[in-house]
Amino acid sequence: MWREICDQTALRIETLTEQVRPALDALESDEADPERVQRLYDVDHGISRMRRTARDLRILAGRCPDEIGRSPTSLLDVVRVATSMIEHYGRVQAEGIADRVVLGHAADDLAALLAALLDNATRYSPVPACVGTHVFGDGSLLVRIEDGGPGMDPASLEKLNRTLAGPVRPVGAATVRRTGFAVVHRLARKHGMELALVNRGAARAVRGRCNTGDQSGTVAMVTVPPELLTVLDRPTGGAPPHVREGC
Repeated sequence: MWREICDQTALRIETLTEQVRPALDALESDEADPERVQRLYDVDHGISRMRRTARDLRILAGRCPDEIGRSPTSLLDVVRVATSMIEHYGRVQAEGIADRVVLGHAADDLAALLAALLDNATRYSPVPACVGTHVFGDGSLLVRIEDGGPGMDPASLEKLNRTLAGPVRPVGAATVRRTGFAVVHRLARKHGMELALVNRGAARAVRGRCNTGDQSGTVAMVTVPPELLTVLDRPTGGAPPHVREGC
C-alpha cells in the first residue's frame, strides 16, 4: 500500500511540474530584463529538481514505467538534462561527449542515473566534477564522472561496489542513508548497465583529460551496453547550458 501511495503522490508532483512549465517558458521568452530572466531560470531549475525528486521516489517505489514512444536523444542532451536536475549545475565540466544517441526508452533513465552521480560528485567536491566518455570496440560506451572530493575508504568502496554489482535490495534503512545509490542501482539493473566506483588515486587507467587537482576524489564509471545506443548522424555542436567544456 505504501508503495502505491508513494507512486501516486510522486506522479501527481510530476504532473504539477509539467503543468507549470508552459507558463514559465512563456514568461522567460517575454522577459528582457537579465536579472528577472535569471530569477525565472532559478525557478525553472527548482522545478527540474522537484521533478527529479518525484521520479526518484517512483523508482524507489518500483513503479516507474518504461518510457514508450520517446524519441532517441543525443548523449550530449542526456548529459545536459542530467546536469539541469542537480543543485550545483554550474560545477560540471564536459571533456568531450561521444557522438552517440541513446534510445528513447533508456534516455530519461540514463539522465536520472547520471544526475544522481553528478549530484553526489558536485556536492562534496571543492572543484568541478568532470564528465567524459569512451567508446569501446564492441559499441558499448563508458561514461566517467570524476570529482575531487574526500573520496571513500577502500573497505567502504569495495562494499558499495559489491552491492551495486549484485541484485537490487528491498528498500530499507540502508536506502534512507544512500538514496542516490539505490536509485542508480535500480536504473542500471533495469537497462543492463554496469556501474563501479574507484578512488582517483587508483584510477589512472580510466583517467581522461580531467584536471581536478590532486589525487583525492572518486571516479564513477557507467558502462552503457551497445543495444541502447546508435551513432549520431550529425554533431549537436556547442556545449550544453551550464556545462563547461575543457576539463
